[in-house]
Amino acid sequence: MYRNASDDICIKLSKRECETLRLLIQGETQAQIANRLGISRRMVNRHIESLRKKTNTKSTIAAVAYAIRRGLI
Repeated sequence: MYRNASDDICIKLSKRECETLRLLIQGETQAQIANRLGISRRMVNRHIESLRKKTNTKSTIAAVAYAIRRGLI
């Protein structure tokens, strides 16, 4: 995955976590993310929980806000 200075958060996240976050930022639902990535909704939930822990945020919305503040979109 190509990374530039603006997406430093992706260095901390796995490729799937980063992809999941980007799709959340685009407004995709968990079901849509699962379908797009070819994984289960349960796995999407695991990625979201993991990225929330790595970003030290308490909700999915907070994780998205974190990414926006860091210029990921």
